[in-house]
Amino acid sequence: MAIKFVVVDSAQLPAGVDFPPLKAAKYSCDQYPALTGENIVERCWRAAIVVALITAIELTALEKMPRLKLLIVAAEALCKRISRAIDQYIRNYENKGVSP
Repeated sequence: MAIKFVVVDSAQLPAGVDFPPLKAAKYSCDQYPALTGENIVERCWRAAIVVALITAIELTALEKMPRLKLLIVAAEALCKRISRAIDQYIRNYENKGVSP
């Protein structure tokens, strides 16, 4: 099973820059320019990992994301480090044969 991660505010990345690709084999990534409120829940409820560069995510929204394992809130300069962290997270699951 592929691990899904979502970037909720990719418009905060510099023009023409996408979230860096991961080395992990089994993942899917959705990037949205700017999600808010119920749009976050609608787009992220299946995600194991959610990345928000500047968007605040309410606790009530988080409670509606049953698969969420990792929430990353960061500035754009940290995207590459976040990519490495997500890679490591996915590889740990793959190596253990565990499904997130």
